[in-house]
Amino acid sequence: MKGNLFTRRKFMKKTAINAAGLIAFPYFVRSSALGKSGSVAAGSRITIGMIGVGDHGTMVNLRNFLAQPDARVVAVCDVDPQRRDRARKMVNENYQNQDCAAYSDFREILARSDIDAVMISTPDHWHVPISLAAARSGKDICCEKPTLTINEGKVLCKTIRQYERVFQMSTED
Repeated sequence: MKGNLFTRRKFMKKTAINAAGLIAFPYFVRSSALGKSGSVAAGSRITIGMIGVGDHGTMVNLRNFLAQPDARVVAVCDVDPQRRDRARKMVNENYQNQDCAAYSDFREILARSDIDAVMISTPDHWHVPISLAAARSGKDICCEKPTLTINEGKVLCKTIRQYERVFQMSTED
């Protein structure tokens, strides 16, 4: 047929190219990137910034997040350089790389667009101010208890709703 634009030769060529692509795909894309072999696909992981990595922030909260296959800690923050370095070392050893960033100012974590959520394990008087800043910067939040006053709690609830963020008050102990 003269008017037929799709010839048998074109069909065979396209079929061969597609088959080659399907066969070669596993050699170029690791199964873990797709969430196979019991792992979570990279795009399905929640990236976490840890704010406050003292004893409880490291030994409880950081360890728990490192054990979560669907979360990835990508940054730590603490004003104490020894605590900050200890937490960064834990993260890097866990993931067997040197990718964890370390900051002394929580606002640096909040400024990162690649971080989905923060875990706030600071002294009590910092819980609400950092949570408010995190919500305003588009981060979801897990924060240790408590808020200092009822009014602080009300302001926090209003801000979380306004910015449509997920907030969890951590009460594990």
